[in-house]
Amino acid sequence: MSSKQQGQILMVKPDFFEIQYQINPYMDLNKKIDTKKAVAQWEQIKKVYEDWGYQIKVLEAVEGLPDMVFSANQFFFYQGKIILSNMAHPERRGEVAYFEQALKDYPQYRVEGKFEGNGDLITCFTSGRLFGGFGKRTDVAVYDLIEKKLEVPITRLELIDERFYHLDTCLFILNGNTAIVAENAFTSESFQILQKSFSELILVDPVEAQAALACNGFCPDGKRVLIEKKAHK
Repeated sequence: MSSKQQGQILMVKPDFFEIQYQINPYMDLNKKIDTKKAVAQWEQIKKVYEDWGYQIKVLEAVEGLPDMVFSANQFFFYQGKIILSNMAHPERRGEVAYFEQALKDYPQYRVEGKFEGNGDLITCFTSGRLFGGFGKRTDVAVYDLIEKKLEVPITRLELIDERFYHLDTCLFILNGNTAIVAENAFTSESFQILQKSFSELILVDPVEAQAALACNGFCPDGKRVLIEKKAHK
């Protein structure tokens, strides 16, 4: 997806998007990317953001970094500060330097330990609360440092299902009261934390959450929702 930056959206062109390796259950080296279709879908998403009034900052794609197009993972932005990611897989670590340069006008911080940006650290845009996933791609200890740098508490949620390796694959916050959740992605303790954090949880079948990306979307104001078409009901 993309990352919200005070009225701006940072996107990366899908010029070099292809499957060169397998680091999650959604990647299959036997499948080829329809580049023309990928570009058309990217343009559709860009137009939605523009229609919603966002300014779009486009970062050029880099050959050899096919997953750079997934521009939620390389950093986290909050109230004018940047936390740079430390990607779990070496195949993606080279992406971060390009985002570091593109975001050089903001104060930047690094963490020790694995951290995958907006993929695991999610903002509720209507309340300002932060929710941090850990256990797959991000180490729980990094949130101690991030809390200090951002001066805001982070609700920690443990992920246990390989299909939901990032928090944004199993938790989609609509507003301060409501969230869409794949329950089986979390430990029972973490799911109980979610139940206490939101007055309404919309539970999604794990098959739908995986096949239709039903928990992966963007809702900037509690009203408008951008989500995969197959998950739209």
